[in-house]
Amino acid sequence: MIALAGGIASEAAARGPMFAADPNSVRLIRTGKQREKLSYTADLEKIKRGEERDMVVQEGHVIEVTFSTSKLMLYRVYRVFTSLFRVGASVPLY
Repeated sequence: MIALAGGIASEAAARGPMFAADPNSVRLIRTGKQREKLSYTADLEKIKRGEERDMVVQEGHVIEVTFSTSKLMLYRVYRVFTSLFRVGASVPLY
């Protein structure tokens, strides 16, 4: 959960989505006045270009970002490679 007021685009700009994230399918989930769950889908790329209106994010809202399967596979290969081959020195902390 994100506990700050702002927009989805400002949150993505502040932290940036992870490599495997799918910025074209971001969901904002909030609770309505009758305590029902309301879900809205946003496209971060369209919001950045001004083609879609940004949504206000407030305390208690949940932002759900799906992942791109192809990007996720590339990220896994990268993580395996970097865990096997490390460049640099390591110093034990005793």
